[in-house]
Amino acid sequence: MPDNHTIRRATPADVDACAALVFAALREHGIEPEPDGADRDVFGLGSRGELGGRYVDLVAARPGGAIVGVACLEPWDSGGWISKLFVAPEARGEGLGRALLGRLLEVARSEGLTRVGLRTRTVFTSAVRLYEAAGFTREPAEVAQRGVGEDRLYTLVLEGALDGAPPGNFGGSPRRG
Repeated sequence: MPDNHTIRRATPADVDACAALVFAALREHGIEPEPDGADRDVFGLGSRGELGGRYVDLVAARPGGAIVGVACLEPWDSGGWISKLFVAPEARGEGLGRALLGRLLEVARSEGLTRVGLRTRTVFTSAVRLYEAAGFTREPAEVAQRGVGEDRLYTLVLEGALDGAPPGNFGGSPRRG
């Protein structure tokens, strides 16, 4: 990641820029945003933690404050759900996606989470490569398909997460779809 970028917690003032970034990335890949459906969570970025949750919403910003990346983590029970990891076209290839994902995984580990999951579409080829390079494993589970590109579920067991953990399923995952 270039030294001139910062990764910080999102604030309510970032919502419009984050929504524009996410919606532009979706449209770039032939996906129409669903502001009243699957993408409505973007409008709570930076304020969801105030609802009593442990949400972590991050943005990557250039000097001067222009937001060029966004990523979210929703912890639940002993696991977490990563969503809305997008980087603006002009900032791709600079390591921002990897940096945002790395920061979310650091937070997940510090929160004691044992597993994180995410859902992505195959049209996001760079994201799929990023997740697989980070050690995420594609789940064989059936996923309800929506629009452009095949949806896939990925999970990552965090290093050391199973040390002393009881065997069994990590329940409590949020419902998606």
